[in-house]
Amino acid sequence: MSEQMQGAGSGQIQTPPAVGTAGYHYAGFWIRFLAIFIDSIILNIVGGILGKILGPGIGGFLSFAVNIAYFIYFIGSSGQTPGKMVCGIKVINADGTELDYTRAFLRWLGYIISTLTIGIGYIIAGFDDEKRALHDRIFETRVVYIK
Repeated sequence: MSEQMQGAGSGQIQTPPAVGTAGYHYAGFWIRFLAIFIDSIILNIVGGILGKILGPGIGGFLSFAVNIAYFIYFIGSSGQTPGKMVCGIKVINADGTELDYTRAFLRWLGYIISTLTIGIGYIIAGFDDEKRALHDRIFETRVVYIK
């Protein structure tokens, strides 16, 4: 493929964006914390309703299933959960492309790994140059501000 592209209807030659995440503004720990806090409120409301209607056993199981589906669907379809939408951030692959549903599922598994480290897997995002949490490092994802 050519190094340059024809501008849409302008007759000008434009250089395509560089592959990779260079030039993105990485989302830090606190904005990511706010996004997950918003998502947690949504999921706790849904879980509470399911628990009241179906009881703690089935309601708890369905609440867990909704949690998995929530993150996989939203991250796999747009890179943004509702919490990330409110905060103006999204998840992308290290090469700048969007995640598919398989990568979204793997990243969700990474949340478990980050949690099993007593939360240290999340905290390291505050100290990394690219603001990566443990699950971002494992699955080569980045959380960036939407331009």
